[in-house]
Amino acid sequence: MNKSFVNRRDEMRRLEEFYMRVQTGNGGILLLSGVAGIGKTALLNEFRKNHSGASEKRSTRIVATRCNTQIGQEDAYGPIKSTLSQLRSKAPRRLWRASKAASKAVPDLLALVPTAGPALKAASQVTAAAIEAGVTAGDSLSPYRESVIQAVSSAVASTSSAEHPVIMIIDDAHRIDPSTSAVIDHLTDELADRHLGFILSLAVEEMQSRKDLHHLLQKWERNDILTEVELKGLTESATEKFVLQNFSAEAELAIPAISELQALTDGHPLFLTQCLQFIAEARSIDFDITTPIFRTVRSAIGRRLENLDKETLELLTLGATQGDIFTTATLEGMSSLSHTQILNRLHELSRKHGLIKINERTEWTDDSYSDSYYFEHGLLQQILYERQSHALARERHAHIAETLSSLTADDPDTPLRVSLDIIRHYRAAGKFEEAIGRSLTVARQVAIIGTSFDEAESVCRSAIIDLHKIPRWTRQDRWLAEATELLLILTETHWRVPKHGASDSDVMTLARDAQQAAERVGDSRLIARMLLLRGRVTLHTTGLAESLRLLERSIEVGRAAGDPVTLFVALAELGRQLPKRDLNAGLEILHEAERLFEESYELRNSLDPAVLHARNLTEMQLGVNYFDIGEFGEAEQRLSRCVEHLRTQPFNVELPIALNYLAQLKISMGARDEAYAVLTDALTLEENRGGPSGWHAYNKILLALTISPYSDRESCRRIADEAWAETEETWLVNLVPIVRNIYATVLLERADGDASWLDDADRLAANTIDETQKTGMVRSEIAALVLRSRIARIRGDRSSAVELAIQAVTILTQFGDLPALRTEEVLLHAALAIKDGGDSRFAISLLKRAWREVQRKSNSIADPIARTRFINNVPLNQLIARLQ
Repeated sequence: MNKSFVNRRDEMRRLEEFYMRVQTGNGGILLLSGVAGIGKTALLNEFRKNHSGASEKRSTRIVATRCNTQIGQEDAYGPIKSTLSQLRSKAPRRLWRASKAASKAVPDLLALVPTAGPALKAASQVTAAAIEAGVTAGDSLSPYRESVIQAVSSAVASTSSAEHPVIMIIDDAHRIDPSTSAVIDHLTDELADRHLGFILSLAVEEMQSRKDLHHLLQKWERNDILTEVELKGLTESATEKFVLQNFSAEAELAIPAISELQALTDGHPLFLTQCLQFIAEARSIDFDITTPIFRTVRSAIGRRLENLDKETLELLTLGATQGDIFTTATLEGMSSLSHTQILNRLHELSRKHGLIKINERTEWTDDSYSDSYYFEHGLLQQILYERQSHALARERHAHIAETLSSLTADDPDTPLRVSLDIIRHYRAAGKFEEAIGRSLTVARQVAIIGTSFDEAESVCRSAIIDLHKIPRWTRQDRWLAEATELLLILTETHWRVPKHGASDSDVMTLARDAQQAAERVGDSRLIARMLLLRGRVTLHTTGLAESLRLLERSIEVGRAAGDPVTLFVALAELGRQLPKRDLNAGLEILHEAERLFEESYELRNSLDPAVLHARNLTEMQLGVNYFDIGEFGEAEQRLSRCVEHLRTQPFNVELPIALNYLAQLKISMGARDEAYAVLTDALTLEENRGGPSGWHAYNKILLALTISPYSDRESCRRIADEAWAETEETWLVNLVPIVRNIYATVLLERADGDASWLDDADRLAANTIDETQKTGMVRSEIAALVLRSRIARIRGDRSSAVELAIQAVTILTQFGDLPALRTEEVLLHAALAIKDGGDSRFAISLLKRAWREVQRKSNSIADPIARTRFINNVPLNQLIARLQ
């Protein structure tokens, strides 16, 4: 039956208005919503048909694709790759068929977006190193994912112009993958001024499980970039027209029956079609269409299937087991029919009945001498699938998985969609071990090749669920540890942001289970990695104290194993975290790590990403910790050497961190111009990479602090506001309280009597105190107490100023020098508050301690010019000297 398009005048008008908007450079997103089978695809095909021979001065290109039914949410960049491929080939394709070609017809992302090459290469290598090492070299992998999304977004944007506007249609968008969603979201800020538009068609009943997409749609609607067109059932007059245009002459309905048909189906096109097709195929109208058998679409489809012979119906059921697309090659071995009989039977069925339609020829079908078909509607495929018993379906899924595996066995570039489909069939067959092994491979592939972390996360989570369904033994425990480690590396940005992503309990449970699995395996290196992983997770969830305990255990495992790699990595990580609580003890650990590296031939010559990262970490951490204890000369030598070493490494992943440490030292030594140059370098590095970053935010807030004495207050405030917003977005737990305190410092020092700025500064410091009392980050707690004391003193609240100052000094005395905290600054401001409170003797003793700190640090600087600058160019040191 050749269905003609009817009615939908209002909806078509809205589509045409959107078309004109895109043509005039006012693009956006149009959401076409409605229940499944309501006619969204038919409407979009008619829309494309209307413009297929367009002769407008501006030739608007309309390309269409459909999200994969079975694995759409894990098919990273699938719709983007499909539409870009069509634009490149300029070949017109029907909407349904656009997505139905096998994956080999769609080139990989790099081939379609060559300009993304540098970003993809950097992201792939950094991600691969993080997965291999079990730890991220920078603050997270998020900036690299963002850089790829930016590159792909730029490529999509560049396809359109004033002469050639572009409209991209994505059907079944309720199955859209997160990477494609991220690209569209990235483009929303510029769509209003571009000749580019997106039409997303989705089934509303499928949206319940897509909270991420629902959130984006709401955001786009709030930002006036999205317009929704909702499709409902046909009116009675439209139903009459639909019947008259589509119903064959071999079976006629009287007009009164049409009104009954409309009332029965509520004008639902799919239901109408199934009823009409059944009548046409039965060549009879001797039945009452209002009987209960026709009161659902499913029953109407069921009556159509009753007209098929047993062998044909069985072939369709086998095809439905493969999915909404199936190939004859997979049916062989499951059917009693021969290869030729299967080809002939399905070809005849597609011509006469319309239940299935021939799919485009591809390399896959040509190589196997098979045909490919797709079902007329997803509901038809579902009904056919449900005809078989559970056991029979599992057996058939296993056969399909093995067939697809054998077809791809000699292909090193098996498309992602095929790999995901093989996993799906193994899982449906209950062959979880086969599914798990492939899942871990695919998750790594998805993460590394396209930095598609959300899709990789989904594959990992499914693998972990499968692991709990099979008997526990060594191989399964190793898989569990590896899958969990990969999952947590990929989702680190989620569990750093309390508002989104996995809950604390979910993350902690995963890390604990991974550690226990590693202990059951008995592999010392694996146990140490899982302890390090759990230590990092614990730092973000329950605080520093428990994290340090786990990191110390990883060192014990490393020592007992006698493995220098395991021990070195563990020492480097503990050396990074321990100074937050005990600076001198942390330095001892770092020196041990340094000695181990220098004395071990294996470590010195290793290309293991875990070793290389630990070496860089140790080098820069020693430099900044020497700065923290006041050994400025040693600190400058080490940090300068570290920066030069990191500049020689690919992609400069850790360089912004080392530059941050060097800038802190320059600020403290009174070399503000040098600090400004260092920070500008660090910011440029990360801005070229793209995407938000915790260390970019830290460097930006340091820049605001550096220029604060010389720039106008509003400029300083703007930079500080931007830095804090980026910190909130990335939420790197080590840096949040530090950036918040510097933000408060900038507001305090540039308040110029503005009470609202002081209020903001006080609120920020109070939030830091509340947070650090839970996390154990005492360095930031001390700094925040000093800030609140200074604010109270400005407000004239002497008692509060004294109380807060004493709290700060008490904690400082207990812990001694701490990272990112200048002891002399704490002592100076405490002395000023306590003097105002009337205790001059205590205040003088604090001032003397502060001056001794300044002198000690001055004596560590070998260069006499730099030493003089340290005393005379640093306002804090000038004030301490003057008060002496």
